Amino acid sequence: QSGSFVKVNLIGDVTFRQYDEEDDGKTAIDDYNDDHPGQELTFVLPRDHRQWTGSVEVEYNRRGYNVTGSGSWSGRSEWEPFGPYDLASDTAVVFDPATGTYVPGEPQGLQESFSPFGLAAAKEWYVAGFQKLRAEIDWLDGTDLDRFSRYQFSLFGNDRLNGFSGTGVRFDDGWIARAGYSFNLFEAVRFDAALENAWVREREAERQSFTGIGLGANVVGPWKTVISFSYGYALAFDIPELEGE
Repeated sequence: QSGSFVKVNLIGDVTFRQYDEEDDGKTAIDDYNDDHPGQELTFVLPRDHRQWTGSVEVEYNRRGYNVTGSGSWSGRSEWEPFGPYDLASDTAVVFDPATGTYVPGEPQGLQESFSPFGLAAAKEWYVAGFQKLRAEIDWLDGTDLDRFSRYQFSLFGNDRLNGFSGTGVRFDDGWIARAGYSFNLFEAVRFDAALENAWVREREAERQSFTGIGLGANVVGPWKTVISFSYGYALAFDIPELEGE
């Protein structure tokens, strides 16, 4: 704690990461090989490794305003290339959208280290009764982010986006704006509604827009339990395959 309105957090952690093949992936590779007799495609998994992370977070709170800046540095014990590999030609391959086939190309690689960082600002307004309005803007960025360290839309954290958690959309940098309404009756009944929009991109790619809405409710149940409901809907976006999910 630094003064009455500023808090500083220092966080360190060690994670072990292990990668396994998925049945859907095996089936897709087998189907591709059946349709392309001249190739024998397989997938080289990333190496299992340990990841060390150190983070610093500085938070300012006053009169309904909250500003939080955060940054971290992560290092990996292993970072060898991975990805699709053609056993017939003994070479790494990449997908060619023009031909719909895998052609010789440079394999993907994990970075030895990477550093995500960001800034979030929010303001809350208390209105009549037990109601509250909230506005928030988040900026996310980083250096040396790769396939397994990029941001992706989630249920929690600064990269959350209603309606898009689990879609697999990943990005290197972007902005997420949120507007929310909350009704809270003595912490016994709570209702939330949110409208969110993200403008994100992978490095060197064009920026894409995603809009989602979310509803949530908490009620106190028997035996001091809390029952929670949540719903998210992908309202508008630049990836047609996600429509209505």
